[in-house]
Amino acid sequence: MTESIETLRAELEGRLRFETFLAETSARFVSLTPDRIESEIIDAQRRLCEFLGLDRSALWLVSDLDPGTLNLRHLDQPQGGPPALDEIRAGDLFPWTLKKIMAGETVAIRKTSELPPDAGRDRASYALFGTKSTAVFPLSVGGGPVFGAISFAVLREERDWPETVLKGFQLIAQVFSNAWERRRSRLEIQERLRFEDLISDLSAGFVYVASDRIDREIQKGIRGMAEFFDVDRCSVGLFSEDGTRLTLAFEYCRPGASPGPKSIGRDQTPWYLGQLIQGKPVVVNRLEELPPEAEQERQACRALGMRSLLSIPLVAGGVTRGSCALVATRRERIWPNGFIPRLRLLGDILANAMERKEADAASRESERILRQNERDLHKLAARLISAQEEERARLARELHDDLSQRLAVLAIDVGGLEKRWPDPPAPVRTELGRMKDDVMRISQDVHGLSRQLHPSILDDLGLIKAIESECAGFSNREGIAIAFSHENVPRALPNALSLPLYRIVQEGLRNISKHACAEHISVSLKGLDRDVLLSIRDDGIGFDLADIEEEPGLGLLSMRERARLIHGELAIRSRPGQGTEITLRAPLGQERE
Repeated sequence: MTESIETLRAELEGRLRFETFLAETSARFVSLTPDRIESEIIDAQRRLCEFLGLDRSALWLVSDLDPGTLNLRHLDQPQGGPPALDEIRAGDLFPWTLKKIMAGETVAIRKTSELPPDAGRDRASYALFGTKSTAVFPLSVGGGPVFGAISFAVLREERDWPETVLKGFQLIAQVFSNAWERRRSRLEIQERLRFEDLISDLSAGFVYVASDRIDREIQKGIRGMAEFFDVDRCSVGLFSEDGTRLTLAFEYCRPGASPGPKSIGRDQTPWYLGQLIQGKPVVVNRLEELPPEAEQERQACRALGMRSLLSIPLVAGGVTRGSCALVATRRERIWPNGFIPRLRLLGDILANAMERKEADAASRESERILRQNERDLHKLAARLISAQEEERARLARELHDDLSQRLAVLAIDVGGLEKRWPDPPAPVRTELGRMKDDVMRISQDVHGLSRQLHPSILDDLGLIKAIESECAGFSNREGIAIAFSHENVPRALPNALSLPLYRIVQEGLRNISKHACAEHISVSLKGLDRDVLLSIRDDGIGFDLADIEEEPGLGLLSMRERARLIHGELAIRSRPGQGTEITLRAPLGQERE
């Protein structure tokens, strides 16, 4: 009897240690920043293997390009264990297991000999990797599609998987899934914002650049695009007058990458050039995706070592003048569909800039074309700024609606855990309390990031409160005192006026933070009869105005373009050592673009 009690006590203590381990591990992921999630998963795999005496834990992610391929992301196993492949085609080696996992089912194998007859290929593959017992769990969030798997294996002996252990593994799988999805969402948002900034900066550069510097801007632009997308080359080609040949005009190649062909003809790539002439982008993630009628293109790409391609037509005046192509030769890549419309806008701007260059070098008649192209460029820049604001608003809503809901679900899960465990050990009770506090803090961070993307306060409380909030947040972040004043500003300003004014304040403060070394800043907004006057002044190091007129920064170009959209007059006064003042005077009632 005493022995039975001791056995039961040992079992209960073991379960308690395991539950405590799971709670502590889960709590560590709640408040992690995205840049720490990957390293924390590696550490959690190691600690879990040590705690349960496992020989291997592997985290796999489904390939974006091939759902039948699982790519190894993290592996924890002792030194000297069987070698693991960096990439596994699960459909070839583990077809039965893959089918179960992709259906959202857990696979727990005590003995590989107990696998069903239709899992013969899996049985042989497990033997190949020295696996005696294994448990595999799908990774997904909120019942969504499976994006990976987490596996635990024993190589030394066969092992039973108790229900408590399987449930613990399922909890770990869900924690990893939520953390990885949070990391993916944040990285995707950051990438979108970087892309919007890239497109906005490049377009602003083309609007104001002198004709004799357009070639240099194009070369700088294609390099920036190649580096952003991490591809091997980016090129601009121009069509012949009859549209039968595309000739290379500009090209940037990654160091070590081979240049592309100098020209291609309609007889070599009829489908490709035909798509571009019709103004259609060519998006190729994998050569196998090309349609049957593009067989010549498939063979040409293979001969040139091209694995993925994105080509945007350059259209001006309704006519395709050429293309801007991004080429990947090292590896296949996915081209995000959401980026294509912005790239097409950039392509239109680039085409108009090249046409403006040609017009400037022509006769007096081309002066009329030049002015029209400049108007077109301003309209395109206005469309791009509008599209960027819409995208920022959409991302802000996505943050608020999607991540906030997930955090709410997490808070409910924590509350459910407290109810299921009414009298937990003190360490677990402490961790649960910290988890709730962290969920609340993360919710506040999400709200703050949402406000940075799109100032909802501008819609709700108006321009004055929005600028007050921006100044206060800047002062807290940068430690620079800001005095904000306002006088005779109408309570209700149209969004078409208030949003550009707010963004100009943001950009002005950002420039001060980056360049001015200021200790004090003053921001004022005044209503003057039919106009509004904005002033941003600092006591920083100042600069020579001649320098920025010759090489204006992208932030200044953006402010100028926003001022132009509201028919405002932007002025800058600065001297080295005497600070800087930016003023903008804009009409209150004039129709906006």
